[in-house]
Amino acid sequence: MADKSLKSTCHCGAITVIVPHQPEEINECQCTICRRYAAAWAYYKVNEIKWEMKEGAKLSQYIWGDRDISFKFCKNCGCV
Repeated sequence: MADKSLKSTCHCGAITVIVPHQPEEINECQCTICRRYAAAWAYYKVNEIKWEMKEGAKLSQYIWGDRDISFKFCKNCGCV
């Protein structure tokens, strides 16, 4: 069976996120933050997500409101 994992990198290439499969659900949230990013969001269990970071790369996060969702981003290029 072929590997169905998906990889994505930030703009500067310092951080790679790997997920094991296509998302089961995609959300197009219309809150002010999500509209600013103009993106569709996929949701995965925390233990399904793998992060690879080049030396010196820093991953940061923004959490607000009821603190149940966070946005992770590269501290160098700001890519979510």
